[in-house]
Amino acid sequence: MKIIRILFISLLIFLIIISIIIYSIRQNYNVEKIISDLKINHNIDIELKEAPNWKFFPNIQLEIKGKLNNKLKDYYSEEINITFSQPYYFKLPFFVIKSPSFFIKNLKLQSLDIFGEYNIINKKIYIKSIETKIG
Repeated sequence: MKIIRILFISLLIFLIIISIIIYSIRQNYNVEKIISDLKINHNIDIELKEAPNWKFFPNIQLEIKGKLNNKLKDYYSEEINITFSQPYYFKLPFFVIKSPSFFIKNLKLQSLDIFGEYNIINKKIYIKSIETKIG
């Protein structure tokens, strides 16, 4: 009887800790806050086409699908998919940007795939690879 009580209390404490961790992750990685920061700091407007998709296993992942516009009309995309991912071990968070068509000024980029990392300490973005077709 005592073992069942200890097991139940341990399970309850574990569930409470997991709930607190998930809540704090959702507060720190708030999509609305990220989008408003992009609007204010970089004049980028992201219009979401559907609700952001969160995944917590095997790593923390956020997937955003929407429309991207620069207020200066330097670049835009009618359909863009941005995925942010953070492994549970100590590694830089990375991102993947995919778009079937992306316009920079009047240059059309088809099948755009960008892979990069974000250094949290230096607040710098490192683009590792870009693949696209021009025209």
